[in-house]
Amino acid sequence: AEPRDWVDIIRCHESVQEFGLMVWAACGKDPGFSPSAIVEHASRTGRYSAEELGALDFEGERPDAAALARTWHGMLSEAKQTIERLPGEKAGTCVLTAEGTLFRGGPDAVTSALRDGQIRFHAGRLRGAYPSLTR
Repeated sequence: AEPRDWVDIIRCHESVQEFGLMVWAACGKDPGFSPSAIVEHASRTGRYSAEELGALDFEGERPDAAALARTWHGMLSEAKQTIERLPGEKAGTCVLTAEGTLFRGGPDAVTSALRDGQIRFHAGRLRGAYPSLTR
């Protein structure tokens, strides 16, 4: 858990897929870690000061440590809600839309999409590739 990893996780949350959905899939790599355990571990390790961030090189403007910390705490709270709403037997799978793209949405969107049958779960494999789904 390095400051650069913390920044990368926040950026992935903002641009790839929400943190709760990423930890949902990540626990498939290590069956000893549940999504809840990953979020709990993240809540204990994700604290970095402006000085620690200042030691990193950034392309463009340096991110504000306080703003990143606020985003981090919001991500953790939202992740807890998201993983509570997903079906436990599907933990460790990638959460996709019905069309096969990465699902993007927080806890309320997950609830709605599950209710409407708009979520698919894709189990990863070692040496696997990005999923390509057909109907």
